[in-house]
Amino acid sequence: MTKMRHKHAIAKRISQLRAKHKYTQRTLGALVGVSHNTIKKWCDGDLVPKRQNIRKLGKIFNVSPAYLMFGIGDQVANPLADPMTKVAVDIFQCLTKSNQEQIITLMTSLLESPKGEDIFDDVNGDANG
Repeated sequence: MTKMRHKHAIAKRISQLRAKHKYTQRTLGALVGVSHNTIKKWCDGDLVPKRQNIRKLGKIFNVSPAYLMFGIGDQVANPLADPMTKVAVDIFQCLTKSNQEQIITLMTSLLESPKGEDIFDDVNGDANG
């Protein structure tokens, strides 16, 4: 496969996974730690993600890095194998539908806030006190 076709194959897989998971470019950028413009370049095939970002994308989309890079394989291990994730999911499932929606809104706000900004400062007052 030529370099150009390889770049576009990676772009297509990232675009398909982003659509499947219903992430905006901005939200996916926040999850990965890059700008939405970088996500756009990845999805357009103008830029290939660095190895560390391929790993992050794999975790976010629950696919192997090999799948993202080469279309080989598919799903990675069950994400609930991570104890912290399992606790978070268990707690989330115990909440009412209304509270779950509020948590999703809060988490989205966290992802979309500028890096380094603590949104809890507004809620709890001074973060140090």
